[in-house]
Amino acid sequence: MMNELEAITTLLGKQEIDTLAFFVKKAKECGSQHLAWNPREPKVYKMTDCDVEFERQEFERRHPTLEALATLKFVSFRKTGDPNIGINFH
Repeated sequence: MMNELEAITTLLGKQEIDTLAFFVKKAKECGSQHLAWNPREPKVYKMTDCDVEFERQEFERRHPTLEALATLKFVSFRKTGDPNIGINFH
């Protein structure tokens, strides 16, 4: 019988697992699952309410995989609006 980790790795490919690990690590570093960016500094994305940040390219590269993970119900991923920070992804 498969354990939970074996089942997940059977369903997901390397790209999905890498993306999941990337964002879980950022969320743990920050204690937040929200990320946002300042329209005046569009090259850097930052986890909300902390100093954990990463290059926008990292998000753009992983965005389609996040959408796929959300479709498979491995993550909850949605855009929300906040006038103080522009666009916020949760």
